[in-house]
Amino acid sequence: MMKVGCRLILFTGILFLGLINAKAQTGPPTASALKAAEDMLIASGVNAQFDKSIPGIIAQYSIRVPEDKRAGFTKAMTPFLTKYCSWDALKHDVCVMYAREFTEAELKQMTTFYKSPVGLKLLQKQPIINQMAMSIGQQSVLNHEAELKKLVEDAVK
Repeated sequence: MMKVGCRLILFTGILFLGLINAKAQTGPPTASALKAAEDMLIASGVNAQFDKSIPGIIAQYSIRVPEDKRAGFTKAMTPFLTKYCSWDALKHDVCVMYAREFTEAELKQMTTFYKSPVGLKLLQKQPIINQMAMSIGQQSVLNHEAELKKLVEDAVK
């Protein structure tokens, strides 16, 4: 799960910007462009990831809280993050971001892709692929652990 739910927005935006040669929009997005952005984000599952990420964010930060205070921390943070970092809270701003970076036609093409069989397959397999990619990176670091240890030791001298 993502370390910070709000980073999901940034990661997704960077991913799309890197994969698609989009024309930035000038001026405020039209209502139809905002709707196209929302449709694409829903088709890609980004909307669901916001709310799914909240428990993970809380779990990540709760390890820094004394164990006897974690229940209270979780009880306080859940409504806070739901209020300020949920899909409902950030949907408009995220849609504006996409509508400014992509044309309405491009957003509709992405929606079509995510609703296609290959797009659905990508969405289904993406968590597995992300986990495997993370494992590959972790293994690479482990394979070079001695070099990393020396690098860090030299850096903090």
